[in-house]
This record gives sequence, C-alpha cells and structure tokens, in this order.
Amino acid sequence: MRGNCLIRTGALLVALSVVPATFAATSARKLQVHLSYVQDGLYVVHGGHQRGIGSPGLLHLDFDAPATAWGGSPHGRLHVDLMATTGSSISRRAGDLQGLDNAEARNTVRLFEAWYQRDMPAADLQLRLGLQDYNALFNSLDAAGVFLNSSFGIEPTISQSNVSIFPVTALGAALRWQDQAGAYLIGGVYDGTPGLPGHPDGTHIHLRRGDGLFSGLEGGIEREGARPWKLALGAWGQTSAYTDPTGRVRRQDVGLYLIGQMRLLASGPGQPPVDAFVQLGSAAPHNLFRRYFGAGVRATGVFLPGRGDVLGLAVARAYTSTTFRSSSPGSKRAETVFELTWSVPLNHVLTLQPDMQYIIDPGAIRRQSNALVAGLRMRLQL
Repeated sequence: MRGNCLIRTGALLVALSVVPATFAATSARKLQVHLSYVQDGLYVVHGGHQRGIGSPGLLHLDFDAPATAWGGSPHGRLHVDLMATTGSSISRRAGDLQGLDNAEARNTVRLFEAWYQRDMPAADLQLRLGLQDYNALFNSLDAAGVFLNSSFGIEPTISQSNVSIFPVTALGAALRWQDQAGAYLIGGVYDGTPGLPGHPDGTHIHLRRGDGLFSGLEGGIEREGARPWKLALGAWGQTSAYTDPTGRVRRQDVGLYLIGQMRLLASGPGQPPVDAFVQLGSAAPHNLFRRYFGAGVRATGVFLPGRGDVLGLAVARAYTSTTFRSSSPGSKRAETVFELTWSVPLNHVLTLQPDMQYIIDPGAIRRQSNALVAGLRMRLQL
C-alpha cells in the first residue's frame, strides 16, 4: 500500500515539471498554481506507547482561477487542491488521542478540495459550493496556526465527529457575511459522511441516503490594525451515524465552541509583535471528548527579526467523557499537551521548524507514561 502511494506521489511530482508549460498560455488570465510540501521527522524520546521515529509527509498542489478565465463573473473564482499524504505515524508510537502532528494521515493521493466561490460585494456576502474543508472557514485562529498539534488547528470536540476536514472532505455549501466594522456570520451545511466508509484510499464523492448532514454556524468580530483581535462563538451538529465509546450507534451529535485571539504587544522598534489565543469547546456527553481547553502565545521576529521567525508556546487539554471512562477501565480524565515550537524561514521557499511536545496521560490511559516528542518540520513552498 505504501509503495503504491509513493508511486502516485512521484507521478504527481513529475507532473509539476509540465505545469509551467501547460499553463503559460493562460497566465494572462491570472491562473495561479501553488505547491507546498511538508516533511516531518518526530521522535518519541521518552514514554508513550513505543520509542521511535515517525515521518508524516504532506503535499498540496493548488490551482486558483478567476471566473473571468472562462468568461464568468469577475466576482467568482475556482479553487482545486490535489493532496498526497505519505510517511509513517508518530501518534501510533506516542499513543496520543489529539493527534500530535497535523500532517499525519493514511498514505494516499486524493482530491482534497474543489469549490467555486461567488462574492456578492453589494450584500457583503460570499457563497462557497463544492468539495471543501470546514476548518478553512470555521473554528480557525491565525495565532494558533504555527503549532503542529492538531488540536490547535481544530478542536478535538469537533474533529471527533463526522466533519469535512483533513484528510477527507465532503460536498458542502457555506455562506459568509461580514460588514465593514468586522462583524461576521458564517453558516454551512455538508454531507454528513465524508468519503466512502470502508474505502479510505483515493477520492470518493458520494451523496447517499442515510449519509446525514453536518451543519455549522459561527458568528464573531474580527478587527485589523496595530492590535488585531478576533472573538467568535460557534455551534455545530450532525445527523449521520457514528459509534460512541460503548459501541452504540447514534445519529445525533451537537457541540459549541468559543475562540479568540488578540495582540498583546504591538510591533515597534526592537519590539516583536506578541499574540495570544484561547479555545474552549464542548460536545455531547456520549462522545470520546466532552470538553476542550487550549491556549497559547506566539511572538514574531524574536531571534531573527529580518527573517520573520515565529516562536510559540501552547497547551491543549482534552477532557474525556464519563461515557468513555465508564467503558474503558483504567482511563484518565484528560489528555494534556504542551508544545514549544520555532518556525524559521530560511528563504522564500524553505522553512525549518524545530518542535517539542510533552504529553501528559497520552491516550488518557494509566498504563502509558507521559511522552516527550521532539523533532523537525521542513516546509517547501513554490
């Protein structure tokens, strides 16, 4: 299976050699092609399930084109994202539940996103239709984006549900309104069963009776300027079938979250900007995770002001439900992660990021000792 994935990934990389020639004729129409590749090397230094290394890899090939390229509206655009996931698991060795590496997934190649967006400036609206990532619009904080742990990207109280996120997305429709003062409201409805159960490789887009729906709503305020900040409240629900920790099949799930970020120190002569963020989440009591708390700080340009390096420290604590603990003897009340990371752009193409995470009660079970994981992320962007 891994060999087949590497062959498909290699074919995708070879295809990049023909991208410039293929699209040179359309460059006047502003077709944009972006390539990003992440390769991680993380080592379980102590504790967890098993010492050793994991090496998740993630490749994205993105195409963005304005609708004017085919004679459409100047307010429309098309986005397509081809994705390949490779490498070996680090969470399997650490034994954690939250997902300590946000690039880790089953080895395969798939169409991750393919959507059309129509802007309606007169009404301050944006409509997005197609195969899309819920997390690109909902439950997202820029200040948390530098961290590797998955919980800082999307709260585990949400990601445990049948939601359209990395690595498997679903068809959906999302509508966003935002006024000039920064107030916004987003609503979205998605197929409740991303992909095709039992077929984890490749791309599967199916709308079947019984899939159910996943819906989300988020409202908040975003402000720019010398001290940007954001505060948002969201809710989600699903009607698709899932199995709770006791093995019972259910078809209803709901959750709430509150997220926020703000600039604590504005940039100035000799003063790097410092931002802080906080995440709060809850889900129905029959899930694996009942509640979640996350918080962190990041500082930009601390050691290499001219390079724009980012130093971050954060904590993520996911609380297990009584349903999970009653069905899993020896389980713990929560799993807690502390992450220290430093992202260093060497040039406009290559970024290196040393990272260290300390996981308390990995897997929320007593028989695993606390885990220390350290390593390096390499990111290439073209």
